[in-house]
Amino acid sequence: MRGKLPAAYAPPATVPEIRNRKRIGFALSDLQILRLLDEIKDEKWKFAIQLCAVYGLRPEELRNLRIKDGVEGKELWSIYEKSKGGKQGAKTEPRRLHPLLIE
Repeated sequence: MRGKLPAAYAPPATVPEIRNRKRIGFALSDLQILRLLDEIKDEKWKFAIQLCAVYGLRPEELRNLRIKDGVEGKELWSIYEKSKGGKQGAKTEPRRLHPLLIE
């Protein structure tokens, strides 16, 4: 505003209008997850929900799970490559999953 920086660093002349507000979501509580699991009769779907809840997985990540031999025995890994954003197309590396157990 004082003319000391290039114009690229100046704030925009007008503030763009927000067209679509972001949806605000809320995580399920441990009790809600346990009640959901009690209602599911199909063991395959129950296991899928358990994996998502314990390891914080998204549904699309369930197809990319692998069991690998680790130092302390078998380990669960996700080979799903998430985009890191940006223009270079960088992706995340495969990672070992650590459980966050439901109380």
